[in-house]
Amino acid sequence: MKNSLELFNEAKLIGKYLIGEEIHDNLCHDYVKAIIIKNEAEDKTQSFLDKSLKSSWKLKFYDAAYAFSKNETTLRRKIFIMLAILESSHYYHDKFLEKEKPTRKVIFTIFSQAVSIIFSFVAGKILVYLNA
Repeated sequence: MKNSLELFNEAKLIGKYLIGEEIHDNLCHDYVKAIIIKNEAEDKTQSFLDKSLKSSWKLKFYDAAYAFSKNETTLRRKIFIMLAILESSHYYHDKFLEKEKPTRKVIFTIFSQAVSIIFSFVAGKILVYLNA
C-alpha cells in the first residue's frame, strides 16, 4: 500500500487527466481516504500508474489499453473512483452535465473521439507491450 503523499499525487494526476485541470486538494484527500478504505491488492497495472506520475501523457494510453479488457484492473478502478468523486463534487459537476450543442458539432465530436479512442488504444497496447 502506498503512503498518503503518493496517493495524493496520484489523485492530482488522475484528476487532471479526467477534467484537464488541477483539482482541489480536498478532493485529493477524499481519493486518498477512499483508496485506503478500499485497501485492495494492487496488480501489474499499478506500475503503469506509477510510470504515469513521471510522464503524465502516458496515462491516457494506458487507460485506453485496458478499457476493453475483460479483467478489472487497479488502474481503471482508481480512475473510476476519482471519476465518481469529481462527478459528485460541486466544484466539477457541471463538467459532466450535458450541454446543448448543434447537431453538426455533435457528429464531428463523436467522429473525432472515435478516431482518438482507436489511436489511444493502439498506442496504449504498444506501451504496455514495451513495458511488460
